[in-house]
Amino acid sequence: MRKSCRCQHFLEEVERAKKHFPLLCIQIRSIRTWVSQVEGNANIIKKLAEEFPNLGIIFDGWSRMEVADSHSELMITKDRDIMNQIIALIPPKYGLIEII
Repeated sequence: MRKSCRCQHFLEEVERAKKHFPLLCIQIRSIRTWVSQVEGNANIIKKLAEEFPNLGIIFDGWSRMEVADSHSELMITKDRDIMNQIIALIPPKYGLIEII
């Protein structure tokens, strides 16, 4: 993905995030990891959403550098897999913003 495309995607995600309050940022880590991060994060999201029905969730993780490399792509794939596992455990009504 070219730099201008990444910037445009990021700006679109920022606009989507503005429609939700509060925002919860979840830092996905596939190297150093909380053993039950999928279930734990899903439970945290569901509990917070009881109190905040307009909750927005920002998923952040490994990012591409200026020059693409195979290691970064592998880490991004792993982080997105973890993110998708969390999303599968929560109702689809939340505002999901992905910046991995």
